[in-house]
Amino acid sequence: MDDKVDHGDIAAIDGSAVLTVSIWVFVDTLVDSDEFWSKWTANVGIALRLAGATGAIRAFFDNQANYATSGDILTTAVWTHLGLVYDGGLANADRFKLYFNGAASALTVTGTLNTTIPATTASFNTMGGGPGGFLDGRMAFLKVWTAALGPQEILAEMHNWRARRTQNLLIGAPYDDLTAAEDFSGNRNHGTVTGALQVPGPPVPYGAPD
Repeated sequence: MDDKVDHGDIAAIDGSAVLTVSIWVFVDTLVDSDEFWSKWTANVGIALRLAGATGAIRAFFDNQANYATSGDILTTAVWTHLGLVYDGGLANADRFKLYFNGAASALTVTGTLNTTIPATTASFNTMGGGPGGFLDGRMAFLKVWTAALGPQEILAEMHNWRARRTQNLLIGAPYDDLTAAEDFSGNRNHGTVTGALQVPGPPVPYGAPD
């Protein structure tokens, strides 16, 4: 499989000390190193992918020697919300937080995570195209911020089609427009779809006005 969505080289991510990625995923098969998203080149960058085939998730930072790993939390054939929050201003053990269906998951940190995101020339890709393999599954409601969202903000984003927080929003792409992957953040970080097809997503409401 080589299906992916390429949102281009988003310069605002490079060198940032904070980042949040919120996305719904539906995994058909758990395969070691299959990738949810990344911005990665020449063994440098940031990425989220499967760790083994038992439902663990691993967040890579800087290179493949520095990462944080969850327990076996993911199962197949069900829509699941993942929220990854990076804050380089915190202690090494706290720089990554992974929210699984709105609840924080325990992580084991290996190595030293940088205090800023490495600058790369890579695109921000979902479903594959980085250091891992291509995800056997589906994705919906991608949102990316150069900000470290808190637990209540993650919950709000989980339950809303549109971004509840618009400040520092880089991508707001619901992936519900056939193969266009349009970004509604106002930044025009639209995705280029390779191979992927539109299928029904999770039952997430549009959200009431603020």
